[in-house]
Amino acid sequence: MTVKTLIFDFDGLILETEYPIYKAIRDVYQQYGSDLPLDEYTYCVGGSEDNYHFLHLLEKKINRKLDINTINQRVHSAMMVEINLSQALPGVESVLQQAKDMKLQCLVASSSDFNWVNTHLLRLGLRDYFTDLCTAEDVQHVKPEPDLYLLALKKANVQANQAIVFEDSSNGIVAASRAGIFGVAVPNRITENLDFSKANLILKQIDEIPLIELIEKVKLDFH
Repeated sequence: MTVKTLIFDFDGLILETEYPIYKAIRDVYQQYGSDLPLDEYTYCVGGSEDNYHFLHLLEKKINRKLDINTINQRVHSAMMVEINLSQALPGVESVLQQAKDMKLQCLVASSSDFNWVNTHLLRLGLRDYFTDLCTAEDVQHVKPEPDLYLLALKKANVQANQAIVFEDSSNGIVAASRAGIFGVAVPNRITENLDFSKANLILKQIDEIPLIELIEKVKLDFH
């Protein structure tokens, strides 16, 4: 069957949000004489854990109660300064334009909430490339469960073998695999050491292969 739909993760794939979040949380850990090594953080990427999860872990590490809400506001302010100045990651708009030229529909499937994804896509000037956004509010379980990708297939009215997923996290790749969709991993500096054994293809940059060649590869390898 012919590929008709591309489904994109958002955080860490379209926009670099993961490193600013990690850096802001780690800075707090270090202010309290602790640390948050990258390998203790990356397991959550693409899943449901939030800042509060890691701030509660900090309480346990230092055996001390903290004003979590106030600290989280500080974390949020620090990470948003950097995120709001960031542009789309290299190659993203190129792939979206190629998809548009080929008349492929594009959707987002993100474990983040709708306002987060929609607001940033509008700021980046990318919202019009996407026919629909599937976000955390739409499903019972986020990644690594397949719910978001199954919903995206339903909204796009396509079968699993008519779609390609682009992901930067192992949780997202596992979700795509569970949904039966060809998964392309595009790791970033936060996720590059994660297990991508479930990926059908790993790229250094999302536009490393022209989209038309990628689709031919999917036809050969996955159908």
